[in-house]
Amino acid sequence: EGTPLLPGVMGTEAFAQVASVLCPAHVVAGVEQVEFLLPFKFFRMQPATLHLSASGRAAGGGDVLVDVALRSSVQPRPDHPPQVRLHFRGQVRMSRTALPRPATAFTPPEGAERTVDRDTIYRVYFHGPAYKVLDEVRLTGDTAVGVMVHGLPPNARPEGAASIMAPRLIELCFQAAGIEQVARDGTLGLPTAFAAVRTYRQPEDADGERLYA
Repeated sequence: EGTPLLPGVMGTEAFAQVASVLCPAHVVAGVEQVEFLLPFKFFRMQPATLHLSASGRAAGGGDVLVDVALRSSVQPRPDHPPQVRLHFRGQVRMSRTALPRPATAFTPPEGAERTVDRDTIYRVYFHGPAYKVLDEVRLTGDTAVGVMVHGLPPNARPEGAASIMAPRLIELCFQAAGIEQVARDGTLGLPTAFAAVRTYRQPEDADGERLYA
């Protein structure tokens, strides 16, 4: 309805970054137990401040578990107190050692019973140019395969800013799952939570090869 939203996956990225500031001697091993409670909106097309909090505790084996939250603070009127809202919360697992980079045997899928094309997808979804990540979704039985589009606009400013959690790869998984749900039962849903996500590589590491969810 014309109001920009912060992508939930960029909240996930913010969690990883703030935990990295809190624990500079560790690396992000995963983001866990994330809940998307309330959309973060940029009202009247104006900038907004993300209020991030992080609190760490020992988790065994040298790991640190960081409780993280993203809030907004809105001043409705000068004579009223600010309204503080909790939007996202979760945990970031920090480790002293980097994650391994596993190799997975993978053959790109061929053919499908039904293909949902990009134009159809984004008549349903509301995403802006940087988050129209799907080229198509291939449906066969109870399986959906989302194919990532080439040539997306920059994800952040400045262009080329490094990310930890590869947010648009997480978004690729979310959108492919959502289109499968629309195709199966005609219901449009958005992610409300996830148990854990780990990132081994960034999209640039594909070196131009197609990416699939």
